[in-house]
Amino acid sequence: MKMSEINVVVPFQLSGVDSPLMTSELEALHQHKFSLEKRCSELTEALRVIGVERDQAAEQYQQYVSQLNNQLHSLNQKASMIFTALLHASCVPLFLAKLSEPLSERGTKHFNL
Repeated sequence: MKMSEINVVVPFQLSGVDSPLMTSELEALHQHKFSLEKRCSELTEALRVIGVERDQAAEQYQQYVSQLNNQLHSLNQKASMIFTALLHASCVPLFLAKLSEPLSERGTKHFNL
């Protein structure tokens, strides 16, 4: 016998009266207790399922964040490459202009002689 059953049974036994009313009340209390235990079991299972779903959602979220971080890293690398290429491309005309300066100075010197 469980402790909760003992607590329910003892007051009836102490009264010394075993009437049909008390028996039906006791039966109703047992049914109510059974109903509450069943509901408690259902809620415990629902809580377990929710915990599993939460863990799965957290794992999926972590994978999604990891994918986004990888994409961001890749985009940063590509942006850096593009920036370097643009920097080199903007330096080429300046470099060519500097190369042509000595040639144009030589050309003018030859004509001035």
